[in-house]
Amino acid sequence: MKKITWILVLLVGFLAACNGGGDDPQPSNTELLSKNWQWVKGTVNGAPYTPQNLVGMEFRADGTYTIRGRNANDSNGTWAFNSNETKIILDGQGELTIITLNANTLVYEFESVNYKDGRVVTRYEFKPA
Repeated sequence: MKKITWILVLLVGFLAACNGGGDDPQPSNTELLSKNWQWVKGTVNGAPYTPQNLVGMEFRADGTYTIRGRNANDSNGTWAFNSNETKIILDGQGELTIITLNANTLVYEFESVNYKDGRVVTRYEFKPA
């Protein structure tokens, strides 16, 4: 009787291990990025900042994007990741350094230089729209 019990325990353990073996594959960065994003907050050199026109962004898996502005002031173009997928390259708009990219949050920053403030680091945070 003990032998049958051990065989059943081993069989149940083996079956449980076989059924739970495969994790769902993680979405790619393209899959994570490809959606409508709503602007949440921003900073310029660490100080709170609200852009005058930015409402949200939509990235599509086909490599196109739309920046949604107030009053239907939208801008369209193409995007791509750099080779290690740490930056989003927008045509004519420069590079956006990815700080956070997951199913619920997109945070990126970009640098610019102006005559008044010198080096300026702007950071934007988005959530799915």
